[in-house]
Amino acid sequence: MRRFGMGVMMGVAMLGLSASAAAQTVVKENGAVRTIACDGGDVIVNGNKGDLTLTGNCKLLKINGNKNKVIFASTKKLVVKGNKNKAVGVVKVKVKVVGNRNKVRWIRHEDGGRPTVKDKGNNNDVKKKVRP
Repeated sequence: MRRFGMGVMMGVAMLGLSASAAAQTVVKENGAVRTIACDGGDVIVNGNKGDLTLTGNCKLLKINGNKNKVIFASTKKLVVKGNKNKAVGVVKVKVKVVGNRNKVRWIRHEDGGRPTVKDKGNNNDVKKKVRP
């Protein structure tokens, strides 16, 4: 009986781990025009000059490429490392902009919390946008 209990507990723990493991989508191509469902996962944009729409809730949105336009429904954390990008959407926890000449509009999450905003780049335009 004791053995069975341990096996069930290990199985539940393993199921819990696999169920919480969210997917990661990497956009590598330049000029991509895509709609991506986040579903709790991460989206990494490495391509340039893309036009992306992200639906659902992302855990992390990281824009490494340049001259991308990214409209996203919601993310916990937004990191912009590239240059001349435009990004707009709901951010729950953190906005970090390291690149240069980016335009970022973050919308406060419906729970009312304000994300931490850090702009370490040059000539960025990072502002709160009023919820529509």
